[in-house]
Amino acid sequence: VRKTSNCSRLHQSVNGHSQSENKIAERGEAADAGRDTDAPRLLVLFASQKGRSKKLASVLCKRATAAGISTQVVDLLGYELDQLGEERHTAFILPTYAGGSAPEGYENAVREILELVHDFRISKASFEAVRYSIFGCGNSEYPVKDFNAVARRVDRAMRTLGAVRVVRRCDGDDRD
Repeated sequence: VRKTSNCSRLHQSVNGHSQSENKIAERGEAADAGRDTDAPRLLVLFASQKGRSKKLASVLCKRATAAGISTQVVDLLGYELDQLGEERHTAFILPTYAGGSAPEGYENAVREILELVHDFRISKASFEAVRYSIFGCGNSEYPVKDFNAVARRVDRAMRTLGAVRVVRRCDGDDRD
């Protein structure tokens, strides 16, 4: 499976993360020191069972902050999903496990995102200002239908809701 060069760089930089980046992800705090508080914030939502997605979220946070972007890294389990339509810039880092499933403990959070599509109270207009990106953490040893399935399903749901994907979805491969 081929990833774009930006996906590869992010994926390869996981092992170069710092302890401070991990602490940011653990606390779900903003990395806004010295940033314009009126500037748009990048919300980085991750789901992680083994810690790799959390590390990727920290790397993304560090790079965005270095570029002058206000960021916040939040574990998907600690985020109020009913606020998703109010976010303006969101990055998802989502792993897929055997059978195309979300990591253990995250199944309900992912299902809640997917069910927003069928919620009669939500119109496409409520998500049209949302800009998002998705990095899937998968393993190409899984059947094709399961490879990065969680990222693909969330991507489809966000587009159906009217959100605008700003870069092509990146399908990371654990085998790389």
